[in-house]
Parts: sequence; structure tokens; C-alpha cells
Amino acid sequence: MRHHRKNVGRFVAVAFIIFVVLGSGSISSISINHNVSDQLFFQSVTVDNTPPNPPEIVGPSSGIVKEGVVYTITLTDPDEDDILLNLEINWGDGAEELDCGCGKSWRNGTIINVTHTWRRTGEYSITARIQDSSGAWSNWSDPLPISIPKQKTFSFYLSSLLESCWSIKTIRSTFF
Repeated sequence: MRHHRKNVGRFVAVAFIIFVVLGSGSISSISINHNVSDQLFFQSVTVDNTPPNPPEIVGPSSGIVKEGVVYTITLTDPDEDDILLNLEINWGDGAEELDCGCGKSWRNGTIINVTHTWRRTGEYSITARIQDSSGAWSNWSDPLPISIPKQKTFSFYLSSLLESCWSIKTIRSTFF
């Protein structure tokens, strides 16, 4: 008795789907089919992603040296269903802040408060940008100018004046 064996299982197909996130904001899906004869077939599909809008920064246009100034930043993405992952802020004084949203992410339309303290007097411009979950960065926001002027403390002058007056009064009452 002979056994006939058909090689029905000879064609083995394996499919892999790999998603590659590109910095340009597009997502490519690559399908790889492999069979016994080692032939590979590639198929690429591109899904458009619009980068987020530049963040909107709102806050005071002046501050005081070594005192924190609070700003409100609105994060939006025209795709509306996108998750925003990274926020980069350039405070104009050499300090840059990258908030990775570590442990959290922001939804479209999120409003956050950030605080910054300038250590020196000067004129500065604050800009920011945001990155979405597809890896696309927004353009930098329009600069928001802030002035940190030299402070002439009135209370110091008033205190000096009062001390002078007290000293003169003490001298008059002591010697005259």
C-alpha cells in the first residue's frame, strides 16, 4: 500500500504589518508576505497627518526679576483626534523647557499653565511648539515679548527718607 501525500501545506504565507512613524507626519504601513519560494511582496500606504497648530501663549508683557510669571498655553491640532505628546518652550533667556508630558499626554484643546522666572533684566521673546503622537512638530508660535525692567524700589527710598528724618529728629531733640 502506497501513501499519497499531497503537499497542500507547501505554500506558507506569513504577513507582517509594520507601522513606521515618520518625522514628516505621515504614517506608512508596510505589508510583507513571505512564502516558501522566498518571494517578498511590499505594499506601502500613506495616511496624511497634519502637524499641530503653533501653541497660543497668553500672559503678561512685563515681570519682575526673580519672580515667577505665569503664562497660559493652548494646545490644538487640526486633526482633532490627535494626542499631543511634547511641548517645547523657548523663554528667550537661554532657558528652554521640554515637557514630555511624561506619564500624561494632552488632548486637542488642552490649556496648561506654565511659570518661568527670569534671573536678569532685559527684553525677551517667548516661543513654543508642540509635537503630536505621529511625531509631527508644529511651527514655532509667534513670539510673545516680555520686558523685565530694572526695579527702583520705592520702599527702599521711603525707608531711607524716614531713617534720615528720624535721625534728624533725634539729633535735634538730643542737642537742641
